[in-house]
Order: sequence, then C-alpha cells, then structure tokens
Amino acid sequence: MEFEYIVGDIKTNIPWNRPTKKVIAEWYEEYKNIEGVSNYSLHIGGGTVNNKETWDVDLILLGKKENKNYREIRYILEESIKKGFDLKLLIDIFYKTALCTGSKTIEEHTKLKTWNKWSKKRLGVYTSKTYDESELISEGLWKYISIPKWTYKQMESKQYKLISMPIEDYLLT
Repeated sequence: MEFEYIVGDIKTNIPWNRPTKKVIAEWYEEYKNIEGVSNYSLHIGGGTVNNKETWDVDLILLGKKENKNYREIRYILEESIKKGFDLKLLIDIFYKTALCTGSKTIEEHTKLKTWNKWSKKRLGVYTSKTYDESELISEGLWKYISIPKWTYKQMESKQYKLISMPIEDYLLT
C-alpha cells in the first residue's frame, strides 16, 4: 500500500489503526518517559472519550504555569506524535493553558502545535491542509486562535458528552 503522512517535520509511511484503549495505554506508558512531561497534565478528548469510531487521539498538553518553555513544549509535542506513529496511532496533540468548559457558548482559545500544515498520500490520492491563520512564535511552534465549532455542534446534538478528561481517568474507565 502506498502511504505517506507528513505533519510539520514528522513523516511516516506506515498507516495508523483506529485507536483502542489498550494501544492508548501503551502509548501513555511511553509518553511518561518523555523529558519534561511532569511539568504538564495531559487530557484526552474528541471521539475517543465519547466512544465514537475515530482515526485519531485528540490530546491536550495543559500548562501548569504561565511562563512557557517553548523548546520543552515543542519537544514533548513532537515526541508524542512520533511515539504514536511507532504504535500505528495518530496522535493529534496541542498545548493550551486552559481547558474549554463545554458550555453552550463557543469559546475562543489559543493553542500551540508543532505544525501548520499536514499532507497525506494514500493509494495515489493526495490531500493536505495549511493553517494560514497560524503564527510562528518559536522555532517549530505555531500559535492558533481556535474556535471549536464542530465540537460544540457535537455537544449540542448530544453526540458528544465530554470535551476532555485527564488521560489517567480515561484509562481507568
């Protein structure tokens, strides 16, 4: 099978599988070995916590302090993605300083990612997306102002019950 996925500076030629709690737990054990993760908490969201069939694992690296170490954040985000690819898992992770509450109003928030473009080639079909509204704030770290409209539509339609939860709580359920 012809496959290529590039997210920022990270590339894989191995397609991922749908996430399972078992593989997410394996990934999390590897994640805990990444230098610097003790300075943050990790939350899981999206389809995974809402028992929906999905291809990715949505994760939020939550800052515990206001002073941001951009080099450390970038390193953790990149290593998280790489460790996911090693387990055939698509990790969609970003950094924030606060969580959305899941209230009925749409909350604008800032998030940091290690990329502003992704591309995928599968069976000869090429797709890509560039986030032009992003701003490079440090080497390899992009700032987005995000409004999670799709997530709130899922909440309003009762398709999603949770925005996110600590990953340890998810793995215990």
